[in-house]
Amino acid sequence: MDLFGALATAIKNKFEGNAALVAALGGSTGKHSLRMYFKKAPEDEGDFKQFPYVVYFITTAEREDTLSERGKTLNVQFNIYDSDEDSPDDDSTLNDIYSKLSELYNESTLTVAGYDHIYMIEMNAIPIPTTDDTQQITVNYEVMLQVS
Repeated sequence: MDLFGALATAIKNKFEGNAALVAALGGSTGKHSLRMYFKKAPEDEGDFKQFPYVVYFITTAEREDTLSERGKTLNVQFNIYDSDEDSPDDDSTLNDIYSKLSELYNESTLTVAGYDHIYMIEMNAIPIPTTDDTQQITVNYEVMLQVS
């Protein structure tokens, strides 16, 4: 498996094994469950979008080579989305998901096929101002992996 695919799978597997974050993002059963997506969210269903949800993707990958070890340092970006259409200026759902995401991934261990996981740490969180009813927080993590 390629590096990006292996890392994306490890992130997904860790998410699906965490009851708190799964519950916050639609639960584990039903048509609108497990709302954490790699690269892009599904298309809207008519004028109806399922909120909240998270989209994650890998933004950079840098070589980390020494004489005896080869690896990569990657940046993984999580975009957390919610709608405040029914309760303007209420960021509680967005903040709750951010907290659960941070608890799950910050300083955590991932099982990445073909690689030894060295670390995963949160680098920053950026609230994104919007002009519509969508709320967003972008969270960046640095992940270091070495070839097994």
